[in-house]
Amino acid sequence: MILLKRIKQTLSGEILLLSSIIIWGAFLRLYYLGADSLWIDEGFTIAQVDAIGKNFLPLLDSGEYVTRDLLFPYLLAIIKYLTGASIETYRLVSATFGILCIPLAYNIGKKVFQKNVGLIFAFFISFSYWQIAWSRQIRAYIMLEFLVLLAIFFLIKYHQTQKRKFLSFLLISIGLAIATKISAVFLLPALLIYFLAQKNYKISAIFTFVFIILGFLGYFYFKHSFSISLNNYLTYYLIGYFWLNLGLLFPLSIVGAYWTIYRDRYWRSVHLFLLSFFFLNVSFFSFFYYVNQKRYLFILLPIIFLYAGSLLYYLAGKKKNHILITVFSISLFALVDVFSFKTLQIIPQKQFILEDYTPQPDFQSAYKFLQESLKPEDSLISPYPYMDKIYLNHLSYALAISYTGKEGNESIAENRQEYYSGAVEISSIGRIDSLRANGDVYVLLDTMAESRANQKIVQYAREYSPSQTISFSALSGDVITVYRLPRLEE
Repeated sequence: MILLKRIKQTLSGEILLLSSIIIWGAFLRLYYLGADSLWIDEGFTIAQVDAIGKNFLPLLDSGEYVTRDLLFPYLLAIIKYLTGASIETYRLVSATFGILCIPLAYNIGKKVFQKNVGLIFAFFISFSYWQIAWSRQIRAYIMLEFLVLLAIFFLIKYHQTQKRKFLSFLLISIGLAIATKISAVFLLPALLIYFLAQKNYKISAIFTFVFIILGFLGYFYFKHSFSISLNNYLTYYLIGYFWLNLGLLFPLSIVGAYWTIYRDRYWRSVHLFLLSFFFLNVSFFSFFYYVNQKRYLFILLPIIFLYAGSLLYYLAGKKKNHILITVFSISLFALVDVFSFKTLQIIPQKQFILEDYTPQPDFQSAYKFLQESLKPEDSLISPYPYMDKIYLNHLSYALAISYTGKEGNESIAENRQEYYSGAVEISSIGRIDSLRANGDVYVLLDTMAESRANQKIVQYAREYSPSQTISFSALSGDVITVYRLPRLEE
C-alpha cells in the first residue's frame, strides 16, 4: 500500500511535467553538440586549458599569465587529463551545467513562490534560446549561472532555517562563482543588502569591512577596464538586449518584481537580494565598463524569468487544478511570444547565432581547406593563431587585431607576440614579402578582422591574390576568407 502510494506520487502530473521539461531541454542542449565550428572565444578557453595542462598554471605560450576567471579552464583541464580533449567533451561540460540549471530553477521558484511558478521558471530556463545557446559553448557563462542559482538556493534555505551550514554553502557558492567570473562579486553587496533588510547588523558590519578591502583591491585589479568617465550603454542593454531578445517577458518581470516586493513580506529580503544583484550588474556594465557585450548580463536572465513567471501564474488566477493553470500560463506566453525575438526555442537546431560582435565564421571549413593546401615551406598569417594551433597544430604568424574595436593591437602582448599563442607578429608588407621568398603565404581573414586588422596588409592580400581566394559563409552571416599569396619568383 505504501509502495503504491509512493508510485502514485512519483507519477503525479507535477513530476511528469517537470521530467518532460528537463528531458526535452537536455535534448536541445545535446543535439549535434560538436557540429558547430569553434569561435574565437572558445579558442581563448582552450588556449587556457592547454596552458594549465602543460604548466599546471595559466601560463600562456606568450609568457603571459591569465589572472582571473580560472575555475572553468581548470575544470576542463582536469577533464582533459582524465578523458582526453575534444570539442564535444568540452561542450558537454557546459551542457551539463545548463541541464542542471533546470531542476535548480524549479526548486527556487517552488520555494519562494509555489510549485507551479517553479514549473514555469523551469520551462523558461529549459526552452530559452539564450540558455540553450550558451549551454553549447566552451565558455563559462552557463557554469556561472548554475553557481549563482546555487547561491540563491542556499540563501533560500538559510532564510528558512537560519542554519549556519546553509550560510557556509552560500558563501562557498559565491566564492566559486567569483572564481568563475569576477562579475559575480556583485553577489556580495547584494548579500549585505539582504542582511540589512533582515536587521542582522552584526553580519552586516563584517560584510561592510570586507567590501572596503575588496573595493581597494578591485580598483587596482580592474583599473585598466574600469572607466571613471561615465559610459552610457543602458539603452543598449535594456532595449537592445532584454526587450528585443526577451520580448514581453521583460516588462512582465518588471511588474512581477514590483508586485512581489509589495505583497510578500516574508521573502522580501530575498527579493531585495535578487534585485540588488540585478541592478548592480546593469549599472556597472552600463556606465563603468568600457566594452558593451550582451553576454555580460546573461547571468541576469533567470531573475527576469522568475518574476515574469510569477506574474504569469497569478494572472492565470488561483484554481484547484494547478497543472492546468501552469499549462495555461505557458500557452499564454507562447502565444504572445510571436511579438518578440529569440525568446523560446522548442525545435532542436545545430547552430545558434549568439550576438553582434561575437564573430562565428566557419573556421572548420577554412582550416580543412588550409590543411589540404599548406605545404611545409608555406606560411600562414592569421589574426587568431591560437585557432590555427587547435585546428592545424601549426604555429602561424600573428596579424594584430582589436577584439573590442577600442584599441588597435589588443591581441598582441608587449613582447610583440600574440597574447594566447606566442605567435610572432607580422606588421609590415616587407615582412610578408620575405616569407613569400620561401613559399606561398596564406592570409586568413574573417569579417571582423577585415575591418579591424592592419588595413595596408588587408588591402595587400586582396590585391595580390584576387583569383586565388576562397571564402566560407556561416549561418551567422560571418564570412571567412583564405587569401593565397603565391611565392615570389627571383
